[in-house]
Amino acid sequence: MKKISLILVLLAFSFAAMSNPPKKVTLKFDLKSQEIDVNIQHSVGDITDHFIENVVVKLNDQEVVNENYDKQKDTKGDLFRYKLENVKKGDVLEVTATCNKWGKKTSKITIE
Repeated sequence: MKKISLILVLLAFSFAAMSNPPKKVTLKFDLKSQEIDVNIQHSVGDITDHFIENVVVKLNDQEVVNENYDKQKDTKGDLFRYKLENVKKGDVLEVTATCNKWGKKTSKITIE
């Protein structure tokens, strides 16, 4: 029984070591063009096996973008650009990036 428990613990640690959540989500919004750049730091070994699978953008707590992906463009992360509408000064944009293996990261900005 102890061997099985030890194997399960080692497998759990192995899985955690192989997968990691997005490290950082950096947001840049252009009020004139109404575009948001979402730069996600997410280091992986294989962009087709371990990647950012979903990005959600909320404007004042209302979901305005929900995109799914099946790979990353780069082993260090990804950059996405989304066209939004009717964003004005004082609005809050929140972006959540979700890893296909484990974890997610959220960032917010207030439009100035």
